Amino acid sequence: MATLILRDTYRALEKKMEAIDKLKRETSLKISDAASHGDLKENAEYHAAREEQSLIMYKKQLLQSHAPFRFIENNDIETDVVGFGNKVQFIKRVKMSPKTITY
Repeated sequence: MATLILRDTYRALEKKMEAIDKLKRETSLKISDAASHGDLKENAEYHAAREEQSLIMYKKQLLQSHAPFRFIENNDIETDVVGFGNKVQFIKRVKMSPKTITY
């Protein structure tokens, strides 16, 4: 089943994925640099870089787990009921600022 997503949100996800790919490349360089320092069993720099790369791969897999996507255009969003893509504003009876929630 496809995940519903707005095009603007998809563009933001693409930028985030590009940033993660860049971090992965940088971390790979850190790993190779740390590995060149010698014994890997006692090389804390190497182990830290490997752990960082594992975290980066987890973030990437988490973002990819929502694929495939089905795009929803802004004009496809119904505004007469609360649903996907709607912004709802709640105002308490006490004099407080309104709170906006996006679904």
